[in-house]
Amino acid sequence: MHPVFHKYTRDWLHEVTGYSKGYLSRVARGNISLSRYFVERVCFKLNRPQKELFRSAFIAASADGDGTIEPSGDVVVDYGASQEFTITPDTGYEIADVVVDGVSVGAVGSYLFENVVANHAISASFCNETSEP
Repeated sequence: MHPVFHKYTRDWLHEVTGYSKGYLSRVARGNISLSRYFVERVCFKLNRPQKELFRSAFIAASADGDGTIEPSGDVVVDYGASQEFTITPDTGYEIADVVVDGVSVGAVGSYLFENVVANHAISASFCNETSEP
């Protein structure tokens, strides 16, 4: 069971977030991940920091339309854990750049966040493959 459900009832969490009790039950059992909105609403309502309540952080992962990053979206990472991302260009494209927290890390095929204790962002961009003469 997710730790937040040890402190707060599903009824209270339903009232604060607007999520259905069925959704909250699935989250409590670990069948689905917490959404970013859910975490932000609970933290706002309690005026407490995310790491204190949830012992987790988010990594916002995105890619332009010419390739993918996996996992993608708002990825929940346990506080202090690591999370690796794989960047894959579509056919005919190559990785142009990967940007982590606003800083370029180059055209890498994977990136590892280690000891995650804060929210982060990673984005990948792609360009047409260059042909060798």
